[in-house]
Amino acid sequence: MLAFQSISPSPFYFLDEIEADLDTNYVEKISSFIEKMSKKSQIFMTTFKPQMATAKEASYYFVSVPEREEVSRVARIDQKTALNFLSSEK
Repeated sequence: MLAFQSISPSPFYFLDEIEADLDTNYVEKISSFIEKMSKKSQIFMTTFKPQMATAKEASYYFVSVPEREEVSRVARIDQKTALNFLSSEK
């Protein structure tokens, strides 16, 4: 599906854990492809894998922070904090 995007790229993409069931080798390939896509498009992506968080030099990283039961807020964090969070989720 992503290969079709190189023919006619969209101005932005929303990707929700597209790498969730992939092994490390394929995660790195997807990460590399997303990095190339990000030169022409905006990428909005959710992930729990550190390799994906480094796919693109992002301006913003967000994390959902539970405030109380069933309520979350979104907080802006830097890349180092995002990678630490993702690494601790294993």
